Order: sequence, then C-alpha cells, then structure tokens
Amino acid sequence: MSILGLDWGARFVGFATASPDGLVITPRGFFERKVPKDKIWQLFQKDLVELKKIVSDWEIEKIILGLPLTNSPHSEETSSKVSALAEQLSLQLQIPVQMVDEHLTSWEAKQSTHNEHAQAAALILKNYFHEKEKKI
Repeated sequence: MSILGLDWGARFVGFATASPDGLVITPRGFFERKVPKDKIWQLFQKDLVELKKIVSDWEIEKIILGLPLTNSPHSEETSSKVSALAEQLSLQLQIPVQMVDEHLTSWEAKQSTHNEHAQAAALILKNYFHEKEKKI
C-alpha cells in the first residue's frame, strides 16, 4: 500500500508515491489536463480515469493533495475550492484525501532537473510527513 501525493494544476497534475511510513518518496510522473484557470479545482472525467489507473497501479490507500496557502486576498476562496475537490476525490475514488500546504513546492521543484510536476508532488508528500512528525 502507498500514499499518493498530488500537485494539482490547470495544465498538469504531478504525482508521487510514498511508503506508509514516509521513508521512501518517489516522484512518478504527471498527466496532462487543459482546463481554463477558473476551472482548475474541478474534477473532470479525464482526471478521474487517470487517477483511477494510478490508484490501482500503485495500490493507493490515501491521497495527499497540495493546498496553495498564500497571503493573497483570494486564499480563502481557493482553500474552499480545494476542499471541495478533496471531497470529490475521496467520494469518487473511495480513498481518504488530506490536504497539506504546498507553499513553494512548485518553485522548489523547478530547481530540480527531474520532472517538475512529479517533483512538486514528492515535496507535497515530504511536507505531509514533516507535519505528521511534528504532531507526534
């Protein structure tokens, strides 16, 4: 069983997997999606097809979805849209979905020579395990 990290975007969704204990985090890839910026946080059928395959192939037991927390005046609106997406993902895939701050993950991933979308998803998982460890 694995945990799936998602870096959700208008053009791409990067994904990475982690062992349940977080000791092994692996950037896996991305899938393309072309949606208008105002529909970025909506789940489309094509997204669902891709995610169902990923969940099956990697035996996913939980999804960690990046939450873009910023000081922007639109931050609260974005958070509610991401929450709605997380609920939809959980309902459609029958897997628990948790959100974690993805602040600067895309920027940090661009510094990598690997696939930036998958790398951003791996950093989201790293943040998740870091936050989880701080609560212990």
